[in-house]
Parts: sequence; structure tokens; C-alpha cells
Amino acid sequence: MRLLQRIKKRRIKTYLSRDYAGDLQFHRSPMINIEKNQWLVLATTNYILNKIEEDLIKDGIFFKRKERFSVRKSTVSGILNWESLRRGNKCVKEEIKKIYSLMKENIGYKQKHKGLPSMPDLKKFSLDDLIKNYGLLTRDPWKKALSKIPLKTKIYIDTALRKKEDIYSPRVKISTVHGAKGSECDNVIMFTDLSREAEKQYYLNSDDLTRVMYVGATRAKRALHIITPQTTRGFLV
Repeated sequence: MRLLQRIKKRRIKTYLSRDYAGDLQFHRSPMINIEKNQWLVLATTNYILNKIEEDLIKDGIFFKRKERFSVRKSTVSGILNWESLRRGNKCVKEEIKKIYSLMKENIGYKQKHKGLPSMPDLKKFSLDDLIKNYGLLTRDPWKKALSKIPLKTKIYIDTALRKKEDIYSPRVKISTVHGAKGSECDNVIMFTDLSREAEKQYYLNSDDLTRVMYVGATRAKRALHIITPQTTRGFLV
């Protein structure tokens, strides 16, 4: 409501709150524990989001930014299906092709078997079937068998798996505040630092940016964590 009152030109609307108390916290440091639950992390600029990405990767937390996942879904599917095969389960051709695409020829599988041209489409196959009939050369765990995955990505995925992160459906999303309209999440972190250009526009017309920050603040369903500016340029909530 304080944000709304700062917008000079606006249509007056009745505000109806939920029937339970939420949580609003201000933080001087961005060091917030997001090891559990669903989170939406918002920033006014992409360069701040890029730094947030780096920190999430270092911490082994999977995330989604716009429609992009921190690790390609095809890579995640390949890992999960490979380990499923190693546990004695079976996979269909399309799943196996994704696995082979993450292996190096003549190390993970024999030459001329990458596309699995002779494999039926709908039938399911075990690890033993693949070794006997479809050129598979390894039974190693995914970190060794799927040798096309870059080392940095392997370390990231391995850290996430050790922390029992859901690597197929990330619980953390990151977005610019502008791109958050229509989104909701139980827990929202909102960075308030501004770029030089955004600060300039704010002084020319404060209403536009205030509306944007209002959108960010109202994405939270239960808890809103506001990070006070880490630089000399920022929006004061």
C-alpha cells in the first residue's frame, strides 16, 4: 500500500488482503537461505541475475530463468534414464538415443550405433540388451559414462543430487521484475539495485518504476524478502 501511495497517477482500487498474515523482511545482505521450498528471485537488471545464476550454480541449486533451465532437460533426462538402466529398468529408443548423445563414440558405444538405426521404436531395452545388441561399451555411473557432459556441469549436477535437489523440476525461478507479471510464489526475494539508466528514468518519471516494483512486491504469497541496495543506485522501498 505504501508503494501504491507513491504512484502519482493511478486508478484507485480497493485492496483486499488474504486472510492470513504474511512475512516481510528487509536484508542488508543477499545471503538468504533458500535450501528448501519454492522461491522466486527478482532483480531489476539482467547483470544482477547473471551474478545470482553464478551463486546458485556454485551452491548446487537448480533453477529456471524464463523458459531456460540451468541444465538442459535432455541432459537431465539422459542422466536419470542412464541411472535407471543401471538399476535394472528398461528404456525405449528415444530415451536411449539421448543417453548415447551424451557419450563419446568408441568409449561409451561402438561406432555406427549413435542413431540406433536397427532398434525398434516402441520396445523397451535393458542395459544387457544394449551391450549385447546395440554397441554399448560401459556400465559405469553417469559421471564417467556420460563423458560429453562438461566437467563444470557434472560438478554442478553432482552437488545438486547430493543435496537431493529435484533436477528435473527446479524449485527456484529467477526473473527480472519486469518479467514477473503473472507469476506467484510462496517466497520472493527482490533485489532493489538499479542500473544507471534505470536510475535516470526513475528521476524523470518515478511512477513507471514504482509500478514495476509494486508488481515484484505482490508476487509473494507468503514471504517477501527485500534486499536493500548493495550499491549507491537503488530503489528505496
